[in-house]
Amino acid sequence: MTIYPACLRYMSCTYVSRCFSLMSFAGPRQLLGAQGNSSHQYGEDIRQLGETILQCMLASQKAELDNETMHLCTWSQDVDVKDMIAKKKSVQRLRHIFQRLGASLPEQDIPNHVFIRVSSILLLDVLNSVMHSILQLHDISEELSENIPHILEDLVPSSDSNGLLDCIVIGRLGKETSDSHAAMAQELMEAVPEWLKLTKLCDMMKVPSREIAQWWEDGTLAAAGFTREELRRLICALFEDTPHRAASLSKI
Repeated sequence: MTIYPACLRYMSCTYVSRCFSLMSFAGPRQLLGAQGNSSHQYGEDIRQLGETILQCMLASQKAELDNETMHLCTWSQDVDVKDMIAKKKSVQRLRHIFQRLGASLPEQDIPNHVFIRVSSILLLDVLNSVMHSILQLHDISEELSENIPHILEDLVPSSDSNGLLDCIVIGRLGKETSDSHAAMAQELMEAVPEWLKLTKLCDMMKVPSREIAQWWEDGTLAAAGFTREELRRLICALFEDTPHRAASLSKI
């Protein structure tokens, strides 16, 4: 069997090359069928095989992330020190998993668009799970509203860190900071706009209801992806039933 490198490059299949290198000589032939197909067909077959391998990897990685996210997303109104430490450890394990993901998809083997796609799918799943767990709460105590941003601070981007994004980029490119690190972090940020939503969700834990209403009126929260229903539910969970809360709800 002959596979032309130019065909592989054209079909963006370099992400299966390492899998093939670990197979016996007969492995690729058994997977792709008998000889005689055109080089284009071989390229298409390998692309489909690569997609299957990619989906298997995503399923395995997602199961590991779901396990950690489940522990993180179980909120109690009275967060004791033991629970706080456990949740912070879950955040650190999530960071480790994503850094390992970046290292398992090295720049020299995996095309950038495949790396962004894989990372975005997994990041989106984690972020949506975290946000859903908070937004579905019927009551958020003052203590919990103070603790949630503290627990999630190593996940969300800030003025001096890209949070979880830094772990992925460091895993893929190494620890040395450079323009390529910043560019890749920005590309991941744009591919997963839910980062902004999670950041704003943490911000809303720290401000009065009138400020949340103001952010809705000026379009900040709508741009971040919040719906009117999500905000009204969040305000009712965060604040007691007072004229101030009623005034804020009337503006949303």
